[in-house]
Amino acid sequence: MASPQVIELEVRNYECDIEGIVNNAVYLNYLEHARHEYIRSLGTDFLSLHNYGTDPVVARIEIDYRKPLVAGDR
Repeated sequence: MASPQVIELEVRNYECDIEGIVNNAVYLNYLEHARHEYIRSLGTDFLSLHNYGTDPVVARIEIDYRKPLVAGDR
């Protein structure tokens, strides 16, 4: 089992909806960013993997929200 990948992001105003909380779709961008950082932490990147013949794809995502994020949250 891989170790958890931890990155810190700051919520930007434009990621929030009219209610002032992060739009649900934005979380997918956060997850994709974390995935790229994890691959980089292994010493490679997606282009190198592709050139090697491996193209990792996301088949499923399930998110359990704990609390809403607002602009400036980390």
